[in-house]
Amino acid sequence: APGSNGEKHFEDVAIKSFPTLQSGISMASNWIVGQTQTFTLNCPIPSYTRKKEEIAFVGFIQDDGNQRVAQAVRVQKSVLSNDAIALSAKVAATCSSTISPIISVYNNGLNAITALTITPYIDGAIAPTTSWNGNIAPATSATVSLNTISSPTNTGAHTFSYNISAMNGTDGNMTNNSTKVSYLVASDFQGSPVSEDFALTNFPPVKWAAVNSNSGPSWTRVTNAGGYNLSTQSTRYDFFNNKVIGDMDELFITPMNLSGTAAPVLSFDYAYAQRDANSNDKLEVMVSNNCGSSWTNVYSSSGYTLATALPMPMAYLPDVNDISQWQTVTINLTGYNSPSVLVKFVVTNDNGNNLYIDNVNLNQTQPVGLIKETKLSNQVSIFPNPTSGNATLRVFSLSSGKSKLILINTMGQIVSSKTIDLFSGNNNILIDTKEFSNGIYSVVLETATETVVKKISISK
Repeated sequence: APGSNGEKHFEDVAIKSFPTLQSGISMASNWIVGQTQTFTLNCPIPSYTRKKEEIAFVGFIQDDGNQRVAQAVRVQKSVLSNDAIALSAKVAATCSSTISPIISVYNNGLNAITALTITPYIDGAIAPTTSWNGNIAPATSATVSLNTISSPTNTGAHTFSYNISAMNGTDGNMTNNSTKVSYLVASDFQGSPVSEDFALTNFPPVKWAAVNSNSGPSWTRVTNAGGYNLSTQSTRYDFFNNKVIGDMDELFITPMNLSGTAAPVLSFDYAYAQRDANSNDKLEVMVSNNCGSSWTNVYSSSGYTLATALPMPMAYLPDVNDISQWQTVTINLTGYNSPSVLVKFVVTNDNGNNLYIDNVNLNQTQPVGLIKETKLSNQVSIFPNPTSGNATLRVFSLSSGKSKLILINTMGQIVSSKTIDLFSGNNNILIDTKEFSNGIYSVVLETATETVVKKISISK
């Protein structure tokens, strides 16, 4: 039975059969050698059919008495003469009241496509159409730039969709003639820090935008994994079920006003496993201070370098008993003290395994730029965690020397900073939490050669 072997994710396991033919059609009762009988079948195509070009008739001769099947045959699938597919759409983030969408159309038929009418919709409201003429050969795609369209101006995610009609000839399958995509409108640039733990049910969060150009597997909020196992909420990107190699999706953070004097700092927790050693899913962080006209890559990691856990063939879920499967990345955004800054996570799919992101913080109150390091991270632990009193930071160090111990709250504020001595071998360092409020804190250990970030939960 489905799920009995541990499988929990199903994609196109079975497509329904035509229910109107199950009773069968009687054959002649007596036969001579070489005799034939012709059956003419006319069947309405069910509404749940997604790909008409995959429909095929299957026939078999069955004995009514013992149910034995004597012969069976399947006819060849019939390719459609005319079939345009709305493949994808791309709408750039905008700070104005207009957008200029670019769509992609695939010719799934036998005949060339020479004319189309594209009807766009913004948040479900119809917009002026675009008439297109050209030539799209069978089994190829083409991009079409639509006329400029008016857009809502309130900050946050909005939806662009479109429908293809008036194709030269009659389109044999109208069920694949539309698709949609979200895009970000940035008109209100937030001055207060971003502190997003995905605890609220709405996704994407208010003033965020998740962009999925082809309506395939993408960003979702999940309730079975959280940063350092201190919560059960995070956002997941579904590399595991995304079969489109090279597919790029985006997750935009709230548009930010970072015009203060302190260097802006972005931090986030993440967990990721490869499907196998060759998986090369990629995560990047891009920043723009000109409303998306150009972007700067401030973080990039992929494959083995990105992984925080060992490869696994099943869909990855962080181990609740192993907080080392979570890592923290902190990026100093020097030079982005601007009143209008856009930040986005960009993933590139290689059909590897799931990526989880949690505790996204963007602020200007943290003066240190911490870079993810992993050499020491598996040799640093905190216990008890969560704690209702003091906690101990246990560090195994290969050498002696001065280090810095920093505690940062979820707003990015440094609540404690002190210099400590590390000695070669095991070190137990007391973390006094009696003056701290309940919540999740980043414990940052800076040595002469690396920086390690761990999480601690204080619950008194």
